[in-house]
Amino acid sequence: MITAYRLFDELNVKEDALWRRLLSGFVRNGFYAEALMVYAEMTSFDHGISHSVVVDALKACLGMMGLEEGRQIHGVLIKMENLMGSTSLGALMVNEIIGEGNYLRKRQVN
Repeated sequence: MITAYRLFDELNVKEDALWRRLLSGFVRNGFYAEALMVYAEMTSFDHGISHSVVVDALKACLGMMGLEEGRQIHGVLIKMENLMGSTSLGALMVNEIIGEGNYLRKRQVN
């Protein structure tokens, strides 16, 4: 993943889809701090913050037990829902993240 980030960093044009895949890859491979770094870069440059991006960022917070970071990202989710007039998406995302948390706890026990 670090090599992927280095190659990504060398690109002159970084499309939103590449940002999302990099974030997702870091989360799936347990590089939670790096995932949050990518998320921070995405938000500072306004690169396609979607619901899946927020879910991945929250999973990274969960993975590294980053409560404060999770609260900040949760605030982004609330703003997104207010703009879209949707609350069902938030419930769906919370269920997904809770499921991920249960999975991580089981991995730590084994």
